[in-house]
Amino acid sequence: YSVAVMGKERSISPLTQGLAAALILLVSWLVRTCDLASWRWFYIREDDDWETYVRATAALGDTVTWRSLAAVHGVHDLIPCADSFWHAFLMRYLFGTDALAWKQMVAAQTLLSILVFAFVAHAWWGPRAGLVVCALLACSWYLVAWDHAGYGSTGALLPTALALWCVTLAQRWHRPFLVLAGIAAGLGCYTYYSARLAIGLVFLVLWLQPRRELRRLT
Repeated sequence: YSVAVMGKERSISPLTQGLAAALILLVSWLVRTCDLASWRWFYIREDDDWETYVRATAALGDTVTWRSLAAVHGVHDLIPCADSFWHAFLMRYLFGTDALAWKQMVAAQTLLSILVFAFVAHAWWGPRAGLVVCALLACSWYLVAWDHAGYGSTGALLPTALALWCVTLAQRWHRPFLVLAGIAAGLGCYTYYSARLAIGLVFLVLWLQPRRELRRLT
């Protein structure tokens, strides 16, 4: 690993890369959560969304069934129920069940997705690209705004990032990770509907592989 500095190359240790990524994500977390209690960020929230999340949280452990998890008519009759149950699980066991916990949960999910995307960029293009992707996504106004307002629209990022990461690992450790990539992409169908593009991205990455490498993977 190296980076050009004034015409010379200087190696970057894995520890330095990890600390830099951790600092970026920490600052991004503070920006997202510094004033969540402000009234300015609550008028955007839609009550029916929040009530759906609360009901899902209350239902965990006694009324959740495989059939209810597979239902596609959730929030606004558009978002699959599994998306709400996943958020409810995180809130119940990690963040709490009030409005502030909801926003913290959404922000944590986004930052985890950014970290996975940084791993993908690191594996494909090197450490500099990984840090650049991490910084760009962490300060993306679109992501910050939706996280700050508490919308779960960014839920599509995590299954997409995991699918691409598993495809990347499959190139090194063969078929099992390719299966996991398909599972992650398929689970995207049960989150925010734009995550369904993950299936197409997995096929695109495989199609771009050399024929010999594709035969080895499949």
